[in-house]
Amino acid sequence: MVNVIGTAVAGHFAYQRVPSEPNRAAQRSAFWITGFAGGLTTFSSLSFFVAELAPFEAVFFAGLNLFLSMAILFAIHRSMNLNENGESS
Repeated sequence: MVNVIGTAVAGHFAYQRVPSEPNRAAQRSAFWITGFAGGLTTFSSLSFFVAELAPFEAVFFAGLNLFLSMAILFAIHRSMNLNENGESS
């Protein structure tokens, strides 16, 4: 049910257009699609898997998920900073 709600929120904001304020609409859409809907669906999936695992496996899986997510975000952030400075990535 959570994934359906997250998809509905993402779909609503993906198709919402405000022609007079394109930058503001894009920022708002990015927040609701990637921030709210993405976080909601990702956290619900993680919670589901962790609830089904044994305690040690749950802690390991949650920690691995957190580590990989942060590593990917760091790599993306670093790549964006390199591209903004005119350096090749």
